[in-house]
Amino acid sequence: MPNKTKSKSQSQPKPKAMADAAPTPAPVTPDIPEVKAEQPEPAAPAIDPIEEARRQGKETYTFPANEKDLYHVRMSLKNSFDPITGKPTMKPFIQKFDQKIWRVVYDTYVAQGYNLEILYDPTKH
Repeated sequence: MPNKTKSKSQSQPKPKAMADAAPTPAPVTPDIPEVKAEQPEPAAPAIDPIEEARRQGKETYTFPANEKDLYHVRMSLKNSFDPITGKPTMKPFIQKFDQKIWRVVYDTYVAQGYNLEILYDPTKH
């Protein structure tokens, strides 16, 4: 059985004065340009001279002759970045290892989160 009751809006007609009235115009706001916060330009990363030379196909790493039996390794932490600026917090450094100790420390440093780049391997030269 259908519901025969009418809602208030259907049962009462609108007063004639309201039906003939023109719609109210929307308020006019002046065109104000949107101001955006300026983002600072990211600083150019420091160029590593050894890495730049490798990209150009040149080998520039030199060392004293008395260190030719040592591993020369560039070390840096993998995720050592400032969370605010995004800049690296640790500068890569070069560490030298004896051939015997190198086999031991390689796995240890990798497990601790270091990037290890061998600059000179005495077994290959």
